[in-house]
Amino acid sequence: MNNILYLPTRYFPSISGAEFYFQRMAELLTTKYNYGIEIYTSNAIDFKALRNSSGKILTPDNKYFYEVNRLKVNRFPVNYNISNKEILKILKVIPSYNALNLHDDVLEKIIRNGPYLGDLLDYLLKKQDLNYDLIHTTYFPYFNCVISLIIGTLLKKPTICTPFFHFSNPRYTDLKVIDLLKKFDLLIVCTNVEKEFLVQKCKIQPGQIKVIPMGVDYTKFQNFNKNTLSNLSFKEKFFNKNEKKYKLILFCGYKNYEKGALSILKSIPYILKKIKKVYFAFIGPSTVAFNRELSKIKKLEKVKIINFSPEN
Repeated sequence: MNNILYLPTRYFPSISGAEFYFQRMAELLTTKYNYGIEIYTSNAIDFKALRNSSGKILTPDNKYFYEVNRLKVNRFPVNYNISNKEILKILKVIPSYNALNLHDDVLEKIIRNGPYLGDLLDYLLKKQDLNYDLIHTTYFPYFNCVISLIIGTLLKKPTICTPFFHFSNPRYTDLKVIDLLKKFDLLIVCTNVEKEFLVQKCKIQPGQIKVIPMGVDYTKFQNFNKNTLSNLSFKEKFFNKNEKKYKLILFCGYKNYEKGALSILKSIPYILKKIKKVYFAFIGPSTVAFNRELSKIKKLEKVKIINFSPEN
């Protein structure tokens, strides 16, 4: 099993855990174990671009568009200007799609999440040397998962999905949409919590699920110069003069449901009942949902929030 088709939703320079997961695996398997891996993905950089043309995309003039760390990456544009009805019409003439027996309402929910990659699907279906031993995709519930199943069914080859469940977002707990996961030969999950949910709530067979925890590359934290940070103090720079000894709750990352940013915002009223002298700092790109919740929380009396994003 040496030839693998990778179908991630996005790829580096998109930076979330799923992208790093696929990138790291691809680089290790090709350099150390002599696997042949072909990567096909969208040109989206941020989550917005998966379903909205105003999102950030990677263009061919970017140095990472065609290649990342000597690995070829095949990026296809997201098709935004096409209706669900048209997509259904296209898919229903593909025998390997019909063999999946997906309900239309399930597919429509997946299409809503994006990215609809009609050009990529058409390319793979027409590809003359379509010869893979395995198809691996991430993340759920996005349309690239459907493409993986279509190609896997066509080739009669095993399909794997690493769904990356985030239970704070209702998108991941829609039992109708989870029906898609039952179509895969194997699911790789990061925690036993995910496996328990899939087995108990979704009635997926335990043998169909493998728990492989995410690793941490500690060398990334050993290579920075500690001396350059020794004279820096976040509290000295950003806290009010008489509040330098206040506690700090810090969030760094993409401010979405999945990373926990909204959960922290919603917990602030309860934290303030216990701890009055505290700052909440958020560093990273914002989302519409985060900004909406932030506007509500800022109305609380004596709440202290520092919010940094690429825009400010």
